Amino acid sequence: MSMDNEASTGKPTSKPGVYKSDMPGHILVLKWQPTSVTCITCAELCSSNGIPMSKFRVMAKDFTSKHGYLGEFIADKIEDVLKAN
Repeated sequence: MSMDNEASTGKPTSKPGVYKSDMPGHILVLKWQPTSVTCITCAELCSSNGIPMSKFRVMAKDFTSKHGYLGEFIADKIEDVLKAN
């Protein structure tokens, strides 16, 4: 998830869905409105819901250092991944 494009255009750079993390072993689920990323491998959530953007940015930085950044897109929703396996 890139803040650069979002800040300049007002549009997110990644579509919602399930992604492999760039950090091996982590699977991330991205949602918009409110913005949230969940690492389903670790069952941890980073959400902007009800918090100031400045605090969310700090939380997002901590989250990505632990779980990685969005890598390869896998599916539109987690249910699609579970059906495939």
